Amino acid sequence: MISGAQEPSGWRVPILAQFSPEIAAAARLTIVADPDELLTEPGVIGAYEIRASRSFHSLITSPFATPTSGAFDKSGIPARPRASRTDLNGLPFDLLEQAERDRRLLSFSLADLFPSLAPHVLAELDRADLDAVHVAQELYQQGDLGENASRDFLLRNVFRIDPAQIHNEVELLRVLLRHHYAARLLPALLADRLVRLLRVSPRFQDWPLETIVTSRVKFFEFLQERWPLFLAQRFPSGPGGLHEESEAYDLHQPGPADLPFDHEDVRVYMDNLFTDGLLTPTSCISRSAVLDSWMAAGVAGAPTEDQTERLRKLLQLHEAEEPDSSSDHHEWIRTAVRWAEIVAIRWAISDVLEESDVGRFESVHDRIQERFQSWLTSHYASLHSLSFLPRPVMPHQVSRYLARRASSRGDDSKLAVLVIDGLAMDQWVVLPQQMKNGRSWVADESGLFAWIRS
Repeated sequence: MISGAQEPSGWRVPILAQFSPEIAAAARLTIVADPDELLTEPGVIGAYEIRASRSFHSLITSPFATPTSGAFDKSGIPARPRASRTDLNGLPFDLLEQAERDRRLLSFSLADLFPSLAPHVLAELDRADLDAVHVAQELYQQGDLGENASRDFLLRNVFRIDPAQIHNEVELLRVLLRHHYAARLLPALLADRLVRLLRVSPRFQDWPLETIVTSRVKFFEFLQERWPLFLAQRFPSGPGGLHEESEAYDLHQPGPADLPFDHEDVRVYMDNLFTDGLLTPTSCISRSAVLDSWMAAGVAGAPTEDQTERLRKLLQLHEAEEPDSSSDHHEWIRTAVRWAEIVAIRWAISDVLEESDVGRFESVHDRIQERFQSWLTSHYASLHSLSFLPRPVMPHQVSRYLARRASSRGDDSKLAVLVIDGLAMDQWVVLPQQMKNGRSWVADESGLFAWIRS
């Protein structure tokens, strides 16, 4: 069941208006074409709990061989057997005839709900972003937009990226830092549009936009390579300054070597980037040279002291952003990644941890367990039906996601899935640290929810 479901708002209203106890009493069968999988969105499913009755039955079709039919059980959540039909024509004639006779042959699509925007551009969005699209559409009341205008509209109003307002390297870094730190996936059509518009400016001609805009991993690698250079330029050699055995400064990613890390719009992100492990502290200068400075988080010191300080900062970040039973699945995935880092550090330095740190860790752990259990009770049942775009949510969606990704690559390269069974997330976060010296692989990470046995 989905508890705490709210009455629908925004783009969900015309969909849920078609499902009520009154309608169910008058027509026991409804057939719905759902090519964009809108009925699998958590807000829609949650509203079913309020509106559905035991007597209501529906059939649903989707072009991606996902849910095509289902019946509301007494909890109000539709059970959806899988089938391979791509339209309504494959359904039994007597069902189609009955639904049409009762005027219950329905269709919901992005083109119907957002008629002013290009539907194939909208289709790449996470369904959670449709709320922002609806608000912006209502606010600006724009006319019909073509493909490029639709891309620009979504960049500005969903991702808060306005290429027209990016005039220099500080503004570009600020936009990319905000976007990648939030771990949001920019759909390919929008990323291509952003890169094309940025390429108009001569300021960014030598920037590797095609990689740092689209790849979170490549963006942070771009920053990582330039961080020691930034420090080396600001500290002279000698006592407390640049080490003779400092790191090599070869840049594997093209682009400017000197980045404005010390600008206030960029500097505000730096501490969190090192705390979350997105960047690794450098040993190119002595820690004593930057004590009590904003740069201290990015300079390695004594390993045990560094890890203890990082553990405390990670717990502080978690407590400031702790999800609860009302949070969405994206927030819990981000929490799982950060918690894995916390667990790995906690046990790596267990022999030197102070009692207060252990107590704080245990307190946070107990709270996470309680809140996650509450969240699972309310939301887990709807996860399996979410769209596999922009990224899979559960394991059964991975093959479809890879097939879609492979078909969009336009080449003969192959994709493979490697499953390491029994590896916990806190064990996984240790592996990339051990493999940082190799540059022949890139791990673009994301999380998903496993199946839970009943």
